[in-house]
Amino acid sequence: DSYSNTEADEALEHLARALQLDPSRQLHRDAEVDPDLAALRQSRPKAFAALCTQGQRST
Repeated sequence: DSYSNTEADEALEHLARALQLDPSRQLHRDAEVDPDLAALRQSRPKAFAALCTQGQRST
């Protein structure tokens, strides 16, 4: 299941906001169990990785 460009962008924005609220969240771990996150990681690997490091930096 892959995202359209718009869906991926919206999902990334949503994740970025969620990370601001919960900076200790481990996105890469969540993606192991959440198929939506896994699909997003596949369709937008660079942006997903950037979010992962952004979350880790702010803790």
